[in-house]
Amino acid sequence: MKINETLFRKKPIQVFFEIDGKQIEREISIRTNITESNISKMLKKYHKNGLISKEKSGREVILNLTVKGKEIKEHMRQICELIEVSENDKLL
Repeated sequence: MKINETLFRKKPIQVFFEIDGKQIEREISIRTNITESNISKMLKKYHKNGLISKEKSGREVILNLTVKGKEIKEHMRQICELIEVSENDKLL
């Protein structure tokens, strides 16, 4: 699956933006109100595309953005800002 097919939907974007430093799947699930099984599926795609790294700590998996993931997150943040500006321009 291509990165854009994974990221440019509401829930995947929401999950991707929740990964900020060391996170645990369960914490992301609670904050986003998305089931852990759906979170897990998204994270597998992110990991496969080199956007996150996973580290086991006991029974939990700790998630970190990779350099590539951080770069994409910044670009996405800029795109979201541009979209907001465009939408605000339409309202004027």
